[in-house]
Formats: sequence, C-alpha cells, structure tokens
Amino acid sequence: MNYQTTPPQLNFRKQPKVSQANIIAVLPQGQRVEKISGGTTGWWKVKTEIGGNTVEGYVSSSYLKKINVKESTPEPEIISSKKIPAVHLKENDPSVKRSNTRWAFPLGEPDMPRRKTGNIEEKIKSIHEVIQFLNVEKSARYQPKTSSTYCNIYAYDYSYLTGAYIPRVWWRSKAIENLRKGEKVQALYGTTLQEMNANALFNWFVDYGKEFKWKRVFDLETLQLEANKGKVCIICAIRVNQNESGHIVAVVPETNAHKALRVDSKVSIPLQSQAGRNNKKYFTQNWWSNSKYREFGFWVHE
Repeated sequence: MNYQTTPPQLNFRKQPKVSQANIIAVLPQGQRVEKISGGTTGWWKVKTEIGGNTVEGYVSSSYLKKINVKESTPEPEIISSKKIPAVHLKENDPSVKRSNTRWAFPLGEPDMPRRKTGNIEEKIKSIHEVIQFLNVEKSARYQPKTSSTYCNIYAYDYSYLTGAYIPRVWWRSKAIENLRKGEKVQALYGTTLQEMNANALFNWFVDYGKEFKWKRVFDLETLQLEANKGKVCIICAIRVNQNESGHIVAVVPETNAHKALRVDSKVSIPLQSQAGRNNKKYFTQNWWSNSKYREFGFWVHE
C-alpha cells in the first residue's frame, strides 16, 4: 500500500524507536512511501525514494495518509534540462594561500598535491598528502574566529584538490533561471554568485549533487568503505536554526594510525577531517546526531 507523509518534516529511522542517533533522513511533507510491514498503529517499515535511491526504514504510521496509486500525479513543469555549470572565482591565483584568508577563492599555490587517478593505493596516499598539505590545525585560512568557523572552506579546498566539485560560490536563483534557458551568464561575485555556508551546501547536495556525480548513501559502513577505496566522501548537516552554522566534514581513508570506530566489526563512526570550532586532521565523532541539526546526509563522489 502507498502512503504520503503529512507533517512538514518526518524522521525516517533505522529502527522502530525514537532516538536521535537512528535517523536516516528527514522526509518532506507529501513524500510517497510504500508500506512493507507493521500493524494498524505504531511503527511501520516502509520504503521510499531519496535522491534516486530506494531506502527502507521506519516511520510512525500516525503521520501517514493513504493514497490511491491509480490517481495520476501531474509531472512538474521542467523549464529546461540544461545543466548548470560548476563555477569558481579566479583559479590558479598564487596569492591565494593557506597562510591568508581569501576565503572566496580556490587555493592557487604552486605544486599543490592532487588526488592521483591510478590504483587505490595511489589514490589513498595522495588523499593523505592533501590533508597534510592543507594542515587544517595550523593554517591561517581555517582558524576559527569568535563568531565564525570555516568548515565550508576546508571542505571546499579538500574537494578541490581531490578532484570533486562542491561550490565555494554558487549561482543566484535568477542566474540559474537564465542558465536553464540557455542564456550566457557572467560569473560576478555578489551579482550572479553568492558564497555558500554549510547550511546552503546541504541544500546544494540535495538539489544538485547528483548532477555533479555525488551519490547519497545511508549507511556508515558503506561510506567508510568508499572512502577506503580512495573516493571523496562528505557528511553535511543543516541547522534547525539556519542563522547558526551547519557543518560539513570529509570522511577519509583509514590508516594504520587513524581508524574509524566499529561495533561488532561494523563502522559506527567513520574517520573524518574537519575545520570548525576545533580543527582536526583526523577525528571520530557522531556530531550529526546532535538535535541542533535539522537534517544530515552522507555523500560519495562517483
């Protein structure tokens, strides 16, 4: 049987119980789900599609409304199928360094390490070279200020040097509308482009991640396994109060010295690298389960 969610947001869980740590995703109002099992009241196991992935989990049946699958749902109007291009401010500018705070621009230092494209061992080795080069714990570019932290800058730099795109600046809505129409749009800071904080990046991953080869996954074991193959992996979360900072981190390959945390041989907390209030090359913490975050997601670059 098919149902739709009724509240503005509904927690989708790994187990049939209320726990901040077992939330897989947050379903929007009107999300269609298919019942797998469950009684007339209480928890139901359902499956639904999130970001092109079919995912199974649990929801409270009191927040579902039965729908007639024979009813036709009108397809949303597609203005244009034209792909929105990636955008950076001026690249290869040697004046943009780890030692300064030109945050809107990509690093341009000569001889920066990049992720290798060879075998897994070469990819992993080069990823850790990038982490050492960025030196998040010491570089001026990422040091927190009284009211500001720079997780988004570090995630951007990490992704930039490892060959995966996330935006430091992104197109404004009017620019996107014109690009979808096939018009040429000049990349101008503050006019057609805006800077992206962690909250905005979460929305970008949901809306545009697939276009830039990001795949959403829902299992920490999978996330760490993909990182251990030398892929670029991200955790991003949006705050309940969007006037406060969200957070974004890289999930990185394990080493002999740095490991993910496991319970019964399964990853419970992956190995991460971050800037923020505390800058850490390597750490393990399930920070995204904090109730101050409205929603979170795990992404792997394909």
